[in-house]
Amino acid sequence: MKTMLELYDRVVDPRLLIRRVGIAAVALEEEKGETEPEIQQMDLFTDYEALEKQRTEEKKADERERRLQQATLALKDKYGKNALLKGMNFLEGGTTIERNAQIGGHRSGE
Repeated sequence: MKTMLELYDRVVDPRLLIRRVGIAAVALEEEKGETEPEIQQMDLFTDYEALEKQRTEEKKADERERRLQQATLALKDKYGKNALLKGMNFLEGGTTIERNAQIGGHRSGE
């Protein structure tokens, strides 16, 4: 609740009247910690060294993705929603820049 109120105060223009606020948390995944060891049935036909190497590479990729997401959020927080955009948003018919200036996808009296 505290974070939502801080976000609301940062984003909303106090001169505008607000009738409704909608919040959606979509496709959330719990971050996996290393607190519990994984239980695994051993067999003679599995290459456990290769399996461990694959898990290590996956952990590195996950950590890299996490750092990329944190950097993206930090840039957008510091410089605004239009700080990072896909190239297709600059093509004719691209609406992301315009929609980022709107409130809830609506023109808000502009």
